[in-house]
Amino acid sequence: MRIIAGLYKARNILQVGLSTTRSTSDLVRGMVFNTLFKIEGSALDLFSGSGAYGLEALSRGANSCVFNDVNYQAYQTIKANLTLLKVEEKVYHVFNLEATHLLLKLKQTGQLFNYIFLDPPYNFTINEDDALILSEILAPAGFIIYETHVDAQITIFKDLFVYKIKTQGIKKITFFKKVIE
Repeated sequence: MRIIAGLYKARNILQVGLSTTRSTSDLVRGMVFNTLFKIEGSALDLFSGSGAYGLEALSRGANSCVFNDVNYQAYQTIKANLTLLKVEEKVYHVFNLEATHLLLKLKQTGQLFNYIFLDPPYNFTINEDDALILSEILAPAGFIIYETHVDAQITIFKDLFVYKIKTQGIKKITFFKKVIE
């Protein structure tokens, strides 16, 4: 797996190597970032795995990223990839928490994100409370990029609209955009 474009273009990154973790292909990540076009501001990679979405965002211009994965091996892989790419420590934070716990923590800080990448396990459902917090911590005009199985039901987020839906094989990427107030 590699970073597609930007500061870390063509640099290889480590994969988690667990049967419970799916890698997002270069093709799918390329499709996501080509849809977003220009990356500015901060990112949250909530179900990070190897951290590929967050690393790609940093490579393409995000000024900071919060990475999280509940799996300790994935957490270690994210940290190793950040070291491998020599990402400055001041631009990222890495957590090893349940998604709900991190979301509550982020809500308390008042931090807003321009991009929130969600690539949970296919059998994971984002509950109503977490969906509300995700909407609250998304900056005005920000995007939630939600990768699911092509047949999955889409979570509805308060104050967001479906900007675009793209599919690639068995993956569906739904782009939600926050309504500007």
